[in-house]
Amino acid sequence: MGQWLRMRPLAEWANPHELGVIAGESELGLGRLIEPALERPNDGAVAVAETDVPGAADRIVLPVSHSGMLVSSRVAEQVAAFLRHGRFSRT
Repeated sequence: MGQWLRMRPLAEWANPHELGVIAGESELGLGRLIEPALERPNDGAVAVAETDVPGAADRIVLPVSHSGMLVSSRVAEQVAAFLRHGRFSRT
């Protein structure tokens, strides 16, 4: 995590494929034990501010925890929307 944080500012996304970023803001997770001063809002492991990738096609913040993203139907729906349309659904 320390290496990632020292990489600020991040290089702009330069891949030919579109990038969509999903961030969580449910502060449950073991990451809070490792880093109790984790910047808010966060998903219990990653601060929302850390998910800002210059050049990303879209980014959305959902009320899920870091590990909860793996089983969230809402996240799955947003992934499908991004794959279909190149952006996340805001409806």
